[in-house]
Amino acid sequence: MVHFTHLSILFIPFVAVSLLHQVHAEGNQHFSFRRWVDDISGNPENALSPEEALQAYIDSAADMDDDALPATGSAGPEKRWDSQVVCKKVNRGKVLGAVYCIDILHAKGMVPCHTYPIAATGRQGERNIVQAWCVGNSMAVTPFEDLGKDETKYPTCETVARTAGVILDTCTSESDHTVAGWREKDLTGLGVGVRIYNGTYMGGED
Repeated sequence: MVHFTHLSILFIPFVAVSLLHQVHAEGNQHFSFRRWVDDISGNPENALSPEEALQAYIDSAADMDDDALPATGSAGPEKRWDSQVVCKKVNRGKVLGAVYCIDILHAKGMVPCHTYPIAATGRQGERNIVQAWCVGNSMAVTPFEDLGKDETKYPTCETVARTAGVILDTCTSESDHTVAGWREKDLTGLGVGVRIYNGTYMGGED
């Protein structure tokens, strides 16, 4: 039987509060979903949950100067933006669904990441079947095209999660917390495009 002292009971919430204070203290660097994925790998016991990660992003974004959605963003250690990411003005959806997908994909680890078919509504109201790695709260994380059955062409699920984190870093709107965008290559340079959008609708030019 486990016995908790009064000190240990107080210590548990203290650790949680300390972690949140650490997030706020690092606000000058701005919260990064890409770094959050690394935190899940390196320190899974203390890593933020998807809801906590979103809140950390919201708190960090309050310190930013603008709410631009760059077609390409400047790169560098102080920038969240990735120059290879293109943000979309259409097919946007709430970012929390994509954060859930990042968490799910990362949990699958360094294995070839298989897709499954989902139905999406096109510009003219038609139903399209597309391949997705994950759908969370209507937000889809998908490759550009069907990867087929050759697993040597598959990125790992952890790589997809990290690439999705970069897209969120670059394309999430601070004003309404929506996101849509794509990166032509995953972070390993395998050449597999990764995109994030509202999976209930696909289409549009911007």
